[in-house]
Amino acid sequence: MGKFIIKTLYCFVLALLVSGYLLQNVSAQTPNVSRISSQPETPLHSVNVAPALTARAAIAIDADTGRILYAKNPHQSLPMASTTKIMTVLTLFAIPGTSLNDYTVVTKDDLVGEANMGLVEGQRIRVLFLLYGALMDSANDAATAIAHYAGSKLPGSGDSMAKFVQEMNRQATLMGMEDSNFANPHGLDNPSHYSSAQDLAIAGWYAMKNPTIANVVKLSETTVEGNYFFNISNFIRRYPGANGVKPGETDEAGLCLVASASRFGHNAIVVELNNPNLRTESDLLMDYAFNQILDYEKPGVNRQLLLGYIGLPDAGKLRPYRALVTDFQRNFSEAARYLLALQGLFAKVA
Repeated sequence: MGKFIIKTLYCFVLALLVSGYLLQNVSAQTPNVSRISSQPETPLHSVNVAPALTARAAIAIDADTGRILYAKNPHQSLPMASTTKIMTVLTLFAIPGTSLNDYTVVTKDDLVGEANMGLVEGQRIRVLFLLYGALMDSANDAATAIAHYAGSKLPGSGDSMAKFVQEMNRQATLMGMEDSNFANPHGLDNPSHYSSAQDLAIAGWYAMKNPTIANVVKLSETTVEGNYFFNISNFIRRYPGANGVKPGETDEAGLCLVASASRFGHNAIVVELNNPNLRTESDLLMDYAFNQILDYEKPGVNRQLLLGYIGLPDAGKLRPYRALVTDFQRNFSEAARYLLALQGLFAKVA
């Protein structure tokens, strides 16, 4: 009888190990944010208490699983300034028939003031350069020219800008952005133009999943075919492992940021809206996010205390089993010790 019990326990633990391995293989097929490692890894500041941010709204997520790590008014609809341009570029890629190799002619309507890349009416310019200008220089004229170009590819009659903005909102809905309404492609203040921290985290996640966008927003500066572009994001130059995505500022929106970073084999996205202390508190929130991600891996952590998961396109695949696989992997060493103990006990009984 004793041998039977030991064999049963042994087989049970072995079955758990095998099932974990199989699930791990399945989860490996799930698309994931590209991981960027830096050598050597900069030490992480210890931030174990949720920071009291001065931002009107903020969120931090584990970009590999969608797990919410921090939230302050995450669904509050607020002006979001030039973080809008993330959605502008995502919409460009979503419209059939567009190409970064196309050329478009700059119109007078494209010459929107404030931040710009110096476009001139009648100028013939490659769409690729508009992409760099919108994402790095935060150029309003580039974002507007993108909208006119891509909007002209949409079916139906009417103004290309109106069609593009309508498509921005349609794409936002498809992405699960429930608190947003877009009125323009550049982000200048408009009562009908707003988003939320959670919605912008979703947009930022999609942006970092797009290889072209991700390869642009990680640059501090670059020259493309003789054209110089400078990333206005100080976060890119300042924070260890920073690789995106877009800051913004207007009178109504205040200082805003959608930020992405990769550290210790993990990816995190933070969003802060209307934060007068954005420079220090964006770093603080990102540090807190990585502390939460790494602490989650430690044995004995109560993983029932979750803030939830942000909506991701893989949500139907991620939620049922990825948490199980992750937890199993994190506790694998403990399970292995039990298995070895059972093996030893079984050998003695046998």
